Amino acid sequence: MSLQANKQMKQSFSARVFSLVFVTVILHTPAQAVEAPKPALPSTLPQDFSPRSNAWGLGLQLLRPQYVTEDESKRSWANLIPTLTISRVWLNPQSWGTIDLRIVLGPNSQRFEDSPALDYTGFGLGAAWGMSMGSLPLRQTTGDWGFLVAAQIDDLRGRSFRPRLLADGNLSDNWVVSVRTTSLGPGLFYARLEEARPKGHRPEWLMTRLEGYLWQLTALYTAQGTLDYSATLGRTSKGEHKPLHGFGIALSFSAWLGI
Repeated sequence: MSLQANKQMKQSFSARVFSLVFVTVILHTPAQAVEAPKPALPSTLPQDFSPRSNAWGLGLQLLRPQYVTEDESKRSWANLIPTLTISRVWLNPQSWGTIDLRIVLGPNSQRFEDSPALDYTGFGLGAAWGMSMGSLPLRQTTGDWGFLVAAQIDDLRGRSFRPRLLADGNLSDNWVVSVRTTSLGPGLFYARLEEARPKGHRPEWLMTRLEGYLWQLTALYTAQGTLDYSATLGRTSKGEHKPLHGFGIALSFSAWLGI
């Protein structure tokens, strides 16, 4: 065998050994694990683009009533009645509605013809519904107005804190008065509200904010009312139960908080 042939055989043998080693390494090398895709982070984009429609309201109502009993001579009542309101608010594009808890703080120093000064406190429930008269949505920073219908039920207790000497020489004392009224009527409102926020997970969509303000002017008719009282006049104790009727004008202001 020639030197050239021997050289070619060595090269061929080397190539076969290299190929065998390469295949062996490939077969015995563990396959690299494929990582599973990581779950996507929760999106902060709104899942529902419909605007928030609920809020809470804190407000003050000033009611000037004119209540009289059937005889219309002894039991008239016309002092200013301040009332705090806590409301649950529902907002639609062109309308709104509220249900109110009423904390009545008056009237104070109210007198009947033969009574000492009486101070009243009490509680009540109220509801209102308003409809915008503008062509734009109710939620706009430039403000909007419309008509409303309101109803309220109040239960008041009045007591005297000092006696009163009447013209006939008798002492009027120990007055306890209970007044229950159910009133309803139409009115006007003016609203100034922020634009609605979408439902989502961003902090600016979740934080509590002031949604806006609402002013109401309402004419209330007393559909049903009663007045009960007990008192001591001189040495005589007396009491009465009388139907009550009348009307009133109420001016209300409330701030709406979106939560």
